[in-house]
Amino acid sequence: MSTSAAQPIIIGSYNDPHVQDVADRLDNPIVLDVETLQKGDIAVVAGELIGITNHEANLSRGWIRRLAPAGWTHGIQANSRQAMEQAAWLSMLISFIRTSSAKWLTEIDRLVSAENKMLLSQVAAEMGIKSPKSAIACSPQHAVNILGTRNIVAKPIGPSNFLMGQDHVSIPTSSLTSWLDTTFLPEPYLYQERIQAARHFRVVTVGDHSWCYTKEVVDGDPIDWRYSPTGHDGFVSFEDKDIRSASLALANKLNIGYSSQDWIDDGDTKWVIDMNPSGQWLFLQDSQWVGTAIATWLLGTSRDL
Repeated sequence: MSTSAAQPIIIGSYNDPHVQDVADRLDNPIVLDVETLQKGDIAVVAGELIGITNHEANLSRGWIRRLAPAGWTHGIQANSRQAMEQAAWLSMLISFIRTSSAKWLTEIDRLVSAENKMLLSQVAAEMGIKSPKSAIACSPQHAVNILGTRNIVAKPIGPSNFLMGQDHVSIPTSSLTSWLDTTFLPEPYLYQERIQAARHFRVVTVGDHSWCYTKEVVDGDPIDWRYSPTGHDGFVSFEDKDIRSASLALANKLNIGYSSQDWIDDGDTKWVIDMNPSGQWLFLQDSQWVGTAIATWLLGTSRDL
């Protein structure tokens, strides 16, 4: 069986603009996700993926953007035949990632653990980085008792989007007041001490590179900046050496090659709120440097992580 020259691999879909941004900077990368696997005669053998380009793929470095496209499981009934099939395809892809000889920008186990906000809070505390007091609880009242304050916010710890009948529902970060009379079932949520934001920060890290962006809070803005009138468009490039240094330290501590992080400045203190190892960056000013940094790493021409 012939063997190709070493190729970088991206786990994601070409329909994702972030995948396009990186792939277009590379020469013939392999791009695949679970939907790709479903379209071809592909096999995982001894940590190699056979059948992608009609020959055994010789992989060099890889970046995991998304295992499956957004909405891939929408409308699938639990315990159905289709749900079983999807689980099998996903298991196949994960098996390849875990056993592949490719060097990943972020290993899959690290990617999954980095999304855990309680872990982020614990690691930040160990490093002397400010993060809100946090607890996972099954009711707002219980969270109030644990955290010792009613000045808290609630965040989903699982997916924040779901279907209710024919309606697509998205749950933003919300204040305690809006949750006391909630109609949702009392599943666990992450509750955190509310930090009154004077300014929001989005920080993106790739290896030892970082880019910092900010948007000011105006009267009437919701807690969750994604739902503000300006939304993603309100961020501008901003130099803050303290946040850039701390964000890189957090990513390195968690062994995350790529991260998008949310920080808050309350006017006196800067707090880390969230870390997403697969988050967006294209809405940010001068964001071309992020895609370039990922592509450069995939080519092996930047410092190893």
